[in-house]
Amino acid sequence: MIYACGGKRKPAMNSIKYKTVVELVRRRVLNGDYMFMGNPSERGLAQETGVSYMTARRAVQELIKEKILVRMKNGRLQPNSRYSNGHSCRQVALVTPAWYSPNFYQWHTSLKNTVEKHGGILRSVTYDNHDDPVIYDALDGKFDLVILNGVNPSPTLKLRLGRSQKKVVSLFRDMSELGILSIDGVSPDLLDGMIGRLTDLGHRRIAYFNTQQVSTVMSLRLSAWKLAMQKRALPEIILNEPVLPFQDSSYKSHEVLSRLLKRKELPFTAVFSTTVYTARGILRALHEADKSCPEDLSIFSLGDVFEARLCIPSIATIDTRNLESFVEDIYLRVLKGNINLKQMHYCPEHEYFKGESIGPA
Repeated sequence: MIYACGGKRKPAMNSIKYKTVVELVRRRVLNGDYMFMGNPSERGLAQETGVSYMTARRAVQELIKEKILVRMKNGRLQPNSRYSNGHSCRQVALVTPAWYSPNFYQWHTSLKNTVEKHGGILRSVTYDNHDDPVIYDALDGKFDLVILNGVNPSPTLKLRLGRSQKKVVSLFRDMSELGILSIDGVSPDLLDGMIGRLTDLGHRRIAYFNTQQVSTVMSLRLSAWKLAMQKRALPEIILNEPVLPFQDSSYKSHEVLSRLLKRKELPFTAVFSTTVYTARGILRALHEADKSCPEDLSIFSLGDVFEARLCIPSIATIDTRNLESFVEDIYLRVLKGNINLKQMHYCPEHEYFKGESIGPA
């Protein structure tokens, strides 16, 4: 059927617009977008997408039929957040810093794979500070589980967490005293063994080298390093110049070591680089000064064995082992309520990667 100019729209065009609205709402529901925005309505969808009210209404009827939307008794629409492709769907919030952390990549991937494997959706919620309102929004939202990544709770947030009826898990921050299951990455306590290896090789001046931004994880690593130094009566040499959020720590570590190398002789023979990412800048500075690792400087780190293997020389490090299996086990325990209240703090198994970056003093 052909319409004259200015006549009715072609049915095909209406069909395309209707399907576009259906796909938009379906995607938002399945991604958990309506956890943080007002519920959809026919008029709102028509205004937002530029379709007619009747087209928006047709799309809504289809979404109700698919059980993606639910019509409440008061006539308003509500996303069926527990429905995804025909089965129950858990909504999990991962509350994580807005800045990129290379060390968290493996954890994020393991969490996403685990949640999706068991029919859920992982929604990332980013915060800019440890008392950011978005943290409270996530706790007040419609999520089945809230995972807090590196959040250092203020007194106000501690009170809020203490009253929370939701299932909450803390990553890289021990909140077990609040009754919250807490998970560490690579335990800083493992530093003692690494430093023991270096002292066996004759190293007595082992520096703490950090350019990662200020965080709970870095503070714990500094404390563990200090304990290892005190245990062996070794001098505390601290190079701690953290970058600001969104700045590159490897460029900063390159700058810091380059500055020291201009003095011709380093005041240490080995460094504990708080991350492998920071170690990359150290290696580059050594190369530019015609020095080498481990002949002129031994380096070891914690975490990110994949990145460590790619460095030249490869960086000695300690990383998690069987991370995805560990994450899945904890996830299922939390959802089933199968948690031992006497053990609220967990750490995955670890493995030592020898690398090529450690040698005799």
